[in-house]
Order: sequence, then structure tokens, then C-alpha cells
Amino acid sequence: MKRLFAIIAVLATCAFQMSAQQDSFDKMLSALSAQSASFEYSFSTNASIKMTGSGKVLVQDTCFKVEGNGLEIWSDGESIWTIDRAGKEGIIEDVSDSSMDMANPAQFLASAKTAFTRQLTTSSMVVLVPKAKSEIKQIKLYIKDGENPILTKVVATTSDGTDTEFTIKNMKYSKKQSVESFVFDMKTLSSDFIITDLR
Repeated sequence: MKRLFAIIAVLATCAFQMSAQQDSFDKMLSALSAQSASFEYSFSTNASIKMTGSGKVLVQDTCFKVEGNGLEIWSDGESIWTIDRAGKEGIIEDVSDSSMDMANPAQFLASAKTAFTRQLTTSSMVVLVPKAKSEIKQIKLYIKDGENPILTKVVATTSDGTDTEFTIKNMKYSKKQSVESFVFDMKTLSSDFIITDLR
């Protein structure tokens, strides 16, 4: 389940000449580095075994919190905590060792500057490709421009042709939070939880 729970990584340095004026994608990344953003999402896949889900996200620069499909995923930009309260188990990993979660839109956004290269840009859509070898072939981000651009949809395509489509709703920007607020508090778990720390 963890594998299919995340979304949103975006761009590295552009590999082509850009105009002096920022486009909606650049403006969104700038906004996410200076503020936090929250949104709700739902997703579905076109795989032979259909998968659907929904959740809510808080993302800020390389940090994020995601709640959805019975899981909580927290990251302070260095570690990722994946917690299953119903199953009373959790996994802690280094960000560098954690594979891209196809069901986690927050992870797509948080890794945009380091893990992806922009391949194509239009007025309302950006196509990103991973820098390193990955199951993800490309990610399409659909953005509504404005002073603080709003993400409306994400389509992640894997190497086998499977599309995971995310619908983004109620994206709002707010005051930047401390990085410490993105660190999961292990004290909220009872002593019978099984925690695997892979760091």
C-alpha cells in the first residue's frame, strides 16, 4: 500500500532556454519554498486492477504531511515516516533511500527541484521526467496561473504505461511552518506498534 500512496515531485534546473518572466510552474515552486500549501486529492489508476483513494496534504519546500487510505506519511526533507495506525506498524526511511510513491502527490512536489527535469511547458501544463532511473516515465502537472498558482491535476505515467491521475481540490497557501512540525512524533504511538527504522 505504501508503494501506491503519494504524488508530487517537480523539476530541476531547466534544460532549455526560458523567458525572463516566470511561468506558472516556476511561480508555484517559488510559492512553495516561501509558504506552505494544503490541498485535498483523489486518485485512480487505469491498471488492470483498478486502484482509487483520497487524502489531504500539507507541503512546504521539501517537507510534507499526507493522510489518506489509512496511512500517515510525514517528511522533514531528510526522513520519511509511514505510519499505519490500524495495523499498528510503521517504517522510517531516509529520503534518499525512499522510492517515489505513485500515490503521494506531496512527494512529487517536494522533490521537484532535485529529482525531475522539465521536458515541456505550456500555459497550463508542465511535463516532467525523472533524472535518475525510475518506474515513473513522466509526470504531467496541470496548473491554474495566478499570483500563487494552483495545482489542479497530476498524471503520473509509469514505464509499463499505467497512468495514475490525481484530482487536486482546495489548494490554499498559508504561513510557512517550522521544519520541526514535519517530524513525526513517535510519542503518539502506543508501545505495541512495530516500527522498522531503515535509516
